Amino acid sequence: MFQNFADRIKPLHMRLFLDDFREPWHCLSYMGRRIGLKQSVFAEDWTVVRDFRQFTEAVMRHHGEIALVSFDHDLCDAHYDHALMMDPAAMQAFYDRQDREMTGFDCAVWMREFFRSKGLPLPETLVNSMNPVGTANIEEVLSEPTGGIRSPLIHT
Repeated sequence: MFQNFADRIKPLHMRLFLDDFREPWHCLSYMGRRIGLKQSVFAEDWTVVRDFRQFTEAVMRHHGEIALVSFDHDLCDAHYDHALMMDPAAMQAFYDRQDREMTGFDCAVWMREFFRSKGLPLPETLVNSMNPVGTANIEEVLSEPTGGIRSPLIHT
């Protein structure tokens, strides 16, 4: 009886990597400053998603298997537009548009609410973005209380 039950349980093993163009192994060169020796996790197998739609589909389909999620913030060319970023009014207008491209921050907010609605703890998370403001925003939203316990995957 217990053997069959154990066979049906999927272990938390999936690593989900959100980035519009980088591959996980690209992070080996710069994530060491943020997470130290744990950066070797980027040399392991990951499921790569490139945008909000792919991210939400993967989380909905595999939420019971996800052990670790790594977030990029800027997920489209407009997020790299220096002129847009230097004009606060234009930037606010861009983010207020209903048809704008969603960011990694939007993915983090959606994931937090999705796991909260299921009564599940968040998977372990990292932020691989090179955008310092975006990184801080994602880390902040993921550190907010979720009604559950965070999963301790990576130990220092």
